[in-house]
Amino acid sequence: MHSLLEQLTQRQWLWQGSALPAAGQQLSSGYAEFDRQLGGWPASGLLVLQSQPAIGELRLLLPLFKQLQQQGLLGLINPPQLLQAEPLAAQGINPSQLLLLSGLSETDALWAAEQLLQSGLCSLVLLWQGTLARKAARRLQLAAQSQQALVLQLTTHQPELTLPLALALQLLPQPQGLQLKVLKRRAGWAGQQFYLNWQDEWPELYPVLTRTHAALAETA
Repeated sequence: MHSLLEQLTQRQWLWQGSALPAAGQQLSSGYAEFDRQLGGWPASGLLVLQSQPAIGELRLLLPLFKQLQQQGLLGLINPPQLLQAEPLAAQGINPSQLLLLSGLSETDALWAAEQLLQSGLCSLVLLWQGTLARKAARRLQLAAQSQQALVLQLTTHQPELTLPLALALQLLPQPQGLQLKVLKRRAGWAGQQFYLNWQDEWPELYPVLTRTHAALAETA
């Protein structure tokens, strides 16, 4: 029995409630509340974000992009809309570090993601994919961990929580940011919810509110 438990733990199919990720296994999200709640992003493995398109999901990932572009290419597979180099460059993302693949079938997209990870060239592979089968998820997880890289699936579907996921989050739009719900977390509990207020981080998104708050501060 002891040997079986060790095997399950090593394969990350079992974790102890008292276990916490080591600080070296986390990457800062760039958002203080995110890091306070979750300690940051896992440094490697398979992540899933359940989100409707264009609610700020890429804005959430921009600080992570900035970090990981220093370590390797950023692979972007089947984005639902054309990504413009100029806005990304304005946010500090080097276009020469982006590897964009589009128009692939789901089968080809999974194959491409695994190949990019196994090549060791990519520090992050971002995959827009409807669903993941267990075998595909396991292959992506192993490929990412073998290279100390991240593979992140963006989907509108409810994630299959029995898959070997390092982290699964649900994103919901809010007037001034995002509401995040933890669906699954390695070495942690699910169900946690928190809010990211981007008015201070991205004042250009809320110019009227920012000017109003500044005026109120001057008259206080």
